[in-house]
Amino acid sequence: MHFLLQTVIALIFIYIISSIVNSLVVESLSQWINLRGDFLRYHLTNFFKVEKPKQFNPLWRIVYWFKNRLFGKRANQVKNFGDLIYDHFLMKKFSRKRNEYPNYIDPKLFSSVIYDLILKEIPKEKFAKLTIDDIPNPVHTDKEGNKGVIPIPDAIKEIIKNIILKASKLEKNLDDIALEIEQVYNIYMNRVSQWYKSQMRWILFAVGLLIASFSNLDTINLFKIIRGDTQVRDELFVAAEKLSKLETVELNDEQKEVLIAELVKKSLIKTDTVLLIYPPEINGETIGKVYQFLLKSDEEISSSFSNLELGPAGVKQFFYKEKIFENGSFNRSALWQWILKLMGLFVTAVALSYGATFWFDLLKKLIRFG
Repeated sequence: MHFLLQTVIALIFIYIISSIVNSLVVESLSQWINLRGDFLRYHLTNFFKVEKPKQFNPLWRIVYWFKNRLFGKRANQVKNFGDLIYDHFLMKKFSRKRNEYPNYIDPKLFSSVIYDLILKEIPKEKFAKLTIDDIPNPVHTDKEGNKGVIPIPDAIKEIIKNIILKASKLEKNLDDIALEIEQVYNIYMNRVSQWYKSQMRWILFAVGLLIASFSNLDTINLFKIIRGDTQVRDELFVAAEKLSKLETVELNDEQKEVLIAELVKKSLIKTDTVLLIYPPEINGETIGKVYQFLLKSDEEISSSFSNLELGPAGVKQFFYKEKIFENGSFNRSALWQWILKLMGLFVTAVALSYGATFWFDLLKKLIRFG
């Protein structure tokens, strides 16, 4: 196999390991600030709005989390039907914490809430000739005891009307109507899951940039070192070949817990008011540990990782070596090295945002091609 292809494969191997660590940090971060629950509520409540909602920005959600922790969280007001769903006692029972939204809502739970809020108020004799005017707007009582009507958009009433009319013509009962509602819900949730994965790319990029900067994961520099060091290239290539024989690089829950305890909890320190992010270090030990977890064995990589200049030591060495201003004179060569360094870190952050599965699939294709 050509040495350039081996170099690319060795670099992809490092991407896979680093992406796994990056995803663990992001997964822990999203759980601690309930990002998935916020995202689900955002899209579920906006489904019941007529006006076009503002774009969900996960990075700003982190800022809001800090703001709420420091200055207190406002009580949620029921302004539309989506808010009323989350205010339902069944929905509150399935929240992980009192002030947090559930990060998953079972379709049967959703249909039960819809039934309690809407369907039970519709007389069965109207099912066969139902109009949207026959679908009542639920009444909500706030904490002060004040009652108010929560309007349901006509578009949502039209969906409910069509489901009930269809069930009535087919002589179906309320259980079948609930099943139809669950199917519509599942279709929408599949779309929400795709949106969530797309939005999380920004978080993966941001955290990946922190990890890359702290660990000196400079793609340009790594490519030069691996290309020029035959021993490192060959040993990383052998490790990549063994990794390519696996069916997946997805870790099970037990493996995740161990790695999170060893790598992530030391990096994310959460208190009642502060969340500190201290990027985990990607070095030879980290790569070897994740590699062993994937292979489910104690086999070690014999590569000399010190040659790759990974870790904070590599960052410090570069910082003291490449000084743009030294002895009062401008160093153009150092400036160019800094530009290359920033470009290399940026490329690594972009690479990590794609996730381990993407690079694993590419690795298998390149191994077969070679």
